Amino acid sequence: IKKFFIKERSDYRGMMETFSRKLVTIFDFDTLKDTVMDTLKKEMLVERVCICVPHPGRAKRTKEEDYVFFADEVLSEKIDASQQSDPLLGTLRDKTRPTPLADFKMLQERSSLFKRLSDLEVFLVVPLKSQLELEGFIGLSKKTTRFRYSYEDITLLEVLANQMVVAMNNARLYQESLEKQRLEEELSLAREIQ
Repeated sequence: IKKFFIKERSDYRGMMETFSRKLVTIFDFDTLKDTVMDTLKKEMLVERVCICVPHPGRAKRTKEEDYVFFADEVLSEKIDASQQSDPLLGTLRDKTRPTPLADFKMLQERSSLFKRLSDLEVFLVVPLKSQLELEGFIGLSKKTTRFRYSYEDITLLEVLANQMVVAMNNARLYQESLEKQRLEEELSLAREIQ
């Protein structure tokens, strides 16, 4: 009961250490996504979590690529969200901190992504940024306890977002190296056959 209603700083410190140790060893996007969603639900007591990122199956990024939307409801798993031209993604590029979805209300008529987040009752949007590039975002509903997101929560979410971006980039680089190794093996085999 104490853990449910009273989160202490030591809880967050322990969560960050555990989360950081896990992320170092994850090179698969699905595992990374599930780890982030579970951590946010269990440790921050968030009801619903969704993640929107460029298509994780592709090793190389393209300029105009689709973002893929992952939600913890079974029915909305892996639905293509929208292209980079969605106004919500454009506005998120300028954000550096977790922002309430209500701050993007002016986009509700033009953004299909805003409508999807509203339907999922997302309350807070956490941008995933690498330097100045938007790598996607995490959407969080209100907390199970109905308490507000505290200053410590916001700070923790910024750190989690940074670590997730690093882990996503590591996973992408790992996939690229596997692909390169596979191609080199095929070329070597072709040379032997010739």
